[in-house]
Amino acid sequence: QTHMEKTAMHSSRTSLRNSSVNRNEFDNDGNDYLDREETKEFVKKMLTEVGESTDFSDEEFNKCFEEFDTDGSGTVDK
Repeated sequence: QTHMEKTAMHSSRTSLRNSSVNRNEFDNDGNDYLDREETKEFVKKMLTEVGESTDFSDEEFNKCFEEFDTDGSGTVDK
């Protein structure tokens, strides 16, 4: 795993439960799930919040997203 993947997964897993950022603000379609693009914006916000770079490749993000999408549905539960 790259540094981005490790940082994003750790930060975002923790932040999904504990963040001051309202996850609903990333659920643009209001379906109670975060799709791939919504999750990308959430991860960028979380990385910014912890002072990490938000410069990552699509490949890095896709690997990270797969960790969050535990049921393979293409979405992440809020």
